[in-house]
Amino acid sequence: MKSGTPAFFAAVAMAFLFVGTATAQDDPATVERTARAYLAAYESVDVERMMELAAEDIVFRDDSAPAGSSGGPYVFEGRDAWLSAVEGFVSENGLIDLHQRHDLAYQSGAQMVFVGSVDARYRAPAGGVSHFRSRIVTVLTVQDGRVSRHLDIADYPGARMEVVPTEARVKISSDTIRPDPETP
Repeated sequence: MKSGTPAFFAAVAMAFLFVGTATAQDDPATVERTARAYLAAYESVDVERMMELAAEDIVFRDDSAPAGSSGGPYVFEGRDAWLSAVEGFVSENGLIDLHQRHDLAYQSGAQMVFVGSVDARYRAPAGGVSHFRSRIVTVLTVQDGRVSRHLDIADYPGARMEVVPTEARVKISSDTIRPDPETP
């Protein structure tokens, strides 16, 4: 299995499915509905909705985030810590929008696994807009109708980052990030 392929990320995600303790499981429809609603709120940065769907003792992890200016790896335990982290990330990094495309999504017990890519736009410190694109695996664990664990594994070494002038419109495709001269 080749590193960086969707199959590779799915295998990595499967390894994480066995971490943690066994608990009574929600029915499959509740797991999927809760996970998809939470992910939609996460993507639209609807912090209030995210926190409604998050368990009081939620744990967010992104061990794949490199140390340094991004502040990774990230581990936040508890709803208050996760709320503070999300609000801080949005304000400190100037997050404009976030979009995930899922090439593969499946449920395994109390987990929903999403494999695909993430596109994010931020205000660049020197002006313009930073565009970040990466492959990502997100694993959400649902317990008692709430997300109790959120695990992100992004391909930071293979990520693309580009800064474009504020006045340029940008077209994001699966192959490249480039200014779109056809968009007014």
